[in-house]
Amino acid sequence: REVRAGEVCFVNDMTGGLAKIDVQGPSSKDVLPFLDDLPFRGVATLSIGKCGSVVVARLTYVGERGYELFVPAEHAVDVHDAIVERGKPHGLRHVGLKAVNSLRLEKGYR
Repeated sequence: REVRAGEVCFVNDMTGGLAKIDVQGPSSKDVLPFLDDLPFRGVATLSIGKCGSVVVARLTYVGERGYELFVPAEHAVDVHDAIVERGKPHGLRHVGLKAVNSLRLEKGYR
């Protein structure tokens, strides 16, 4: 917010280069057990599939444990496929944003 004399600041918008994948709900800890110690609102960088730089934030909008994964766009399909494979034994399902919003409203999140 403040650049002092002799300092330099650069802002690089990476939005277009990242994909976001959410893993939400009570079984998310089973799909991503290596994140079990990550505190609420905690952030970590880890490897999933063939991607060594997935940024994960423990956040939820559905009233249960959940994670947001920020993946370099070129690795999005591989990370998605790895998560789907890990999630099969735990009943992982794809849901749309409208479903997530309805759960958020049910829980009372605004």
